[in-house]
Order: sequence, then C-alpha cells, then structure tokens
Amino acid sequence: MPPGGPGPRPGGRNRLIAIVAAAVAACVIAGGTVWAISGDDGDGGDDKPQAERSDAGGEDRKSPTEEQPEDDAATPSEDDGNGREMDASAGELWKKVAKDAPRRGQDTPGTWTVGDQLVKASMDTVIGYDAATGDEKWTVKLKGDVCAASRHTTSDDKVVVGYTGKSDDECPNVTVIDLAKGKQGWKKALPKSGGFAENYIGTGLTISGQTIGATWGSGNTLLRVKDGKEIKQPETKAGCGVDGYGGGKSLLKADHCLNGDVATSTVKELNPKTGKTRWTHKLPQGYQVNQVYSTSPIVLGIVDNDKKTGSIVALDGKGKKRSTLDPGKAKIQPKCGIGGITSNSLELCSGYAVSQDRMYLPTKMERGGEPGEGLSNEIHAFDLDSGKSTGKPITMKGRLVTPIGTRGSSLLMFGQPGYDSGGEVVSVSSGGKQKSLLKTPDSASSTQRVLTEGDLLYHQKRLFMASTRVQGGNGAYDTLILAFGPE
Repeated sequence: MPPGGPGPRPGGRNRLIAIVAAAVAACVIAGGTVWAISGDDGDGGDDKPQAERSDAGGEDRKSPTEEQPEDDAATPSEDDGNGREMDASAGELWKKVAKDAPRRGQDTPGTWTVGDQLVKASMDTVIGYDAATGDEKWTVKLKGDVCAASRHTTSDDKVVVGYTGKSDDECPNVTVIDLAKGKQGWKKALPKSGGFAENYIGTGLTISGQTIGATWGSGNTLLRVKDGKEIKQPETKAGCGVDGYGGGKSLLKADHCLNGDVATSTVKELNPKTGKTRWTHKLPQGYQVNQVYSTSPIVLGIVDNDKKTGSIVALDGKGKKRSTLDPGKAKIQPKCGIGGITSNSLELCSGYAVSQDRMYLPTKMERGGEPGEGLSNEIHAFDLDSGKSTGKPITMKGRLVTPIGTRGSSLLMFGQPGYDSGGEVVSVSSGGKQKSLLKTPDSASSTQRVLTEGDLLYHQKRLFMASTRVQGGNGAYDTLILAFGPE
C-alpha cells in the first residue's frame, strides 16, 4: 500500500495500489500492452480470470457504447461490388478549432448529442452547436477549465461537469448543465474528506437517474442532480475505500478492503434515490473493478494489478455471474488511453459497443499480409450469456475498425480513414451483412485520423468526431470538432 493510506473517507483505486501498477492494467487491455484474456465456461461459479501478456502496437450521451433504438435509417446508397452498400452523399458540414488551446496540450472531456444539438466542453466553456450548421446556440462559461464530465445524461438532458479551482492539477468543483436549455444549474465544491492526504486529483463523474456519483483522489460521494445535496452513504470501514461508480441505467459502486497485502473487492448496485445497496457481487481475491463498460446489461473489466491479469465479466440484473468473455487467441484492445494513471473514473474506455446480448470489442492493429495493404484489425462479437465469440470476426479490408454503438440488433462501426482516404460509418447486421451509412471525404483524412482517438458519435445521420485532448499550434491537433453528413 502506498504512503498516506485511506483517511476517514478513503478515495479511489489510486489509494489501493501504486499509480504505476494501476496504469499497467488501466483497462483490461491497455494501450501499450494487450492482455489476452481467457476465463471459465460461464457456469456462474468462480469468475477468476487468466491472462497472458503479449506486445501491442503503437443510454445516454446519448452514450454510443450502449444500445440505441433503430432511429437512423441509412441514406440512399449503392452496392460497391464487394457485398457492401456504399453511400457517397456525405461531406464535411462544419469544423471547430480550439483557438486558445495551450501548446502543452489540454484534455477536453465531455461530448454529447441532444435533439438537434452537438454539445462540447472545451477549456472553460460548454457550448451547444447546431448539429447541421455548427452555429453556436448557447454557451456556459465556467470559473475554471473543464477537467471531468459525465458520459451519461439524465432523462431530461442534464449532465455534471467538473472544473478546476486554484490549481490546474486538481478538479474540486462540480456543476450541473441542462443541455436542452443551455443553462447552468447549481455549482459547488466537492466535500472535504478530512484525511491528511486530501486532494482532488483525477475526479471521476457519472450519472444514473437523478443521482451523481463522484470519486476523487481522497474521497467519494453521491449527489442529487436536483440541488447538489449529498445522499448519505454508510460509514466506510477502516482499510476500505471506493474505487468508483458506474452510471447509466443502473448505478454501480466498486469498492475494496485491505487485509494485510490482500485486497478483497466487491461491486454493488445502489438505489439511485437512496444510495442503499440492492445486491453485492464479490470478486475473486486480489481482483478489483477497473472499468464499467455498461450497466444495462452489466459488463465489467476486472484486474489483479500484482499478477497483471484481467478479464471482462458480465453479470445479470441480480448481481450473479452471467459469463466471462473468452477471446481465445484474439488480442482484444479497446481504447482506454492513459487517463487511468491518475483518474478515478471507471468509465474511461471507448471503442467498444454493448447490446443486451452481445459485446463488440476490437483487436490490436496488424499489418496486412499483402504488399501495400496497410494496417487493419478485427471486431469480435461475444455472447454475454456464454462469453463465447458469436462467429466470424468483422473486418473491412485494409482498414482499422472501431465499434461506436448499436442500433437494435446491428453494430455501428467506424472504418478509420487512411492516409489518402476518408472514413466510413457502417452498420453490421447480426448475420454479418455490412451497409454503409456515411462516408467522409478523402480531403480531411489527416485530421480525421487524429480525431479517431477522441469521441465518435453517429446521430441523426451525421458523424461527429470530437477531440478529447487538444494542442495549440500543432496542425490537426488543435481541431476540436469535425461534423459530417448529407449536404
């Protein structure tokens, strides 16, 4: 255990283990290292995973990773001769540049769609843009830079945003913003923990129902969206701490207790209104939750940071084990970035998609076998009841592919742009048939490649590529948003 252990209100997982160890397994399959994971047969017993190390290359939101209704019919298209229908009617609609971005770079968390708006947080502002034209519809200016933001929204389109105070290194303040009205609600400082190692580093925020879950370097709390008042939680026992919350359709809480050098962790579903526990699922000894992929259905990433092992586990609605995903030899690699080094958020990863019965995960990039073929990868679909792959991997020849959401029983994926070609949004049926929904122009491919690492939202037949980190004076890296759609 690192120096300065938990105080009266222990903080997140960074108090449980050394920061560097947490970074190594920051998401079950991390950016510089891939953990090829295998588990049991999903029989409801021990969900302890097994893993081998291999080298890696290089509801809301409306949240693109969870299942969405089939509200986006394809635009007129034609067959390209390879069994996939192509749509050539999309163009660049508008672009926004972060003019005041510092040369050292700055994180810009927070991208949402609501109605006919695309909303983006950047620096000390949250701005609502007309989705079709990019015109600014409203602006909320904060008394500090945005340093955290909830991925999920309430049913009436509110989000919670964290912003800096006296120090740019900490994220001690939170406020609620109504995305539909463009209005700022209450704002307040997060409560003090009372510990001697008190800090507000790496604040993580999420929303479920009308409740906010917040975790930071030395504390955690539940707040009401309505007025910011705290929802009382049971006293945290000595030697125990909260790793974080997962939001969306359910509210999950991950915590741990230490007995000597051994950690015992649990995940609980909470009643969002009262904060009371509905059920508790105990993890194998030494493991902890480090990623909440979805809360409806429940899909979690768990790791043992000492043994460098991890897995992805699905639970049913009562907290019983549903399955452990078994990728076999596939080197699964969603986008988890490096934020896990200091962040207390359990919702950092992207580049995956979850429906009620499947989870879609990409593999690491590989160079094609044919001369001049470029980098490509695969998307594997896993049955959440069995944990097994559902069949043939999903690919686009010569392209890297990323899951960006689901529509009914179909996957939405983005075929990433090449050096001289644009990207493409494609719908993939449960039977594997691909249908083009939108193709971005070749002319913007270099900037698109940079923004592929940010937020990718397909909404009302438009694709929004939004940066989650901008850097001034560095070409495409100062681009905040690119919007594409039918012209």
